[in-house]
Amino acid sequence: WSPEFWPHSWQRRCVRLLIKFSSRMRIFLKTEDEIQFLRTASHIASCALSEVGRNVVPLSSVGYLKAKATDIVVQLVSSKTQSIRNEQSFHIDLSFFLNGTYNDDFAGYSTLSKGDLLSVNCSTCYKGYYSFAASTFIVGGILDDHPFLTWVRDGLIRAQAKAVAGHPISEISHAFLSAMQEDTFNLCDCIGHGIGRYKQEFPIMRLSSALSGRRLLKEGMTLVIAPTIMSTTVRSRCSTMNHDDGHHNSFVPFGSTVVVRTGRSEILTSLETLS
Repeated sequence: WSPEFWPHSWQRRCVRLLIKFSSRMRIFLKTEDEIQFLRTASHIASCALSEVGRNVVPLSSVGYLKAKATDIVVQLVSSKTQSIRNEQSFHIDLSFFLNGTYNDDFAGYSTLSKGDLLSVNCSTCYKGYYSFAASTFIVGGILDDHPFLTWVRDGLIRAQAKAVAGHPISEISHAFLSAMQEDTFNLCDCIGHGIGRYKQEFPIMRLSSALSGRRLLKEGMTLVIAPTIMSTTVRSRCSTMNHDDGHHNSFVPFGSTVVVRTGRSEILTSLETLS
């Protein structure tokens, strides 16, 4: 299977792609050393989102929030590596969704108004290991002011509790659905996946138990539980949305990285630290 044994360049490229795809099909069980890297990446992601939350006030700009989150991350990484310039394997990616619409205006032109919903997705990589966290903030308000968001949050908390060794993967999606209200949202089929050396690894967690299968969770699996929503509730209250296609209207209001353990899951990006 080594690409070097294939005579033509296109064949070698195909073999490399096949090897890469096959590695992603595998379910990787993480060692305690690897989980420690994930803890660090998750801690940085949580701190970045917490910093955003502390600065979500009316008239704040998206660019300002991104700068504040980046500053706190630089401080954290610098304290761990002495010099951030020497830390080549660290990376952070922040995505902002204003009232359910993706917003890439980091130049500071987009400002927040009271009552806006700002969802922030944060992906971090530390020493080659990825983590993910997402949270939603209500500008000038609290989360409990919006029933839709509390339903999603409570569903995610229930799903996190099912990431226990010996449980079927399908229990995670069933737990999430048990908290949801009828006709409130459109929930995309995939609500989670593995994470580690790659941003997305197997298993893929789906709503349908037939698609998720009865595969059992095992000690050392690391998972992202992050339901993707297309919400008519959010869409109807937004006066600035200019896009009607699913790509722009779908967003992740809450998401966390967890480690499958025996007896109780280990939550690396806790919602309590992001509120």
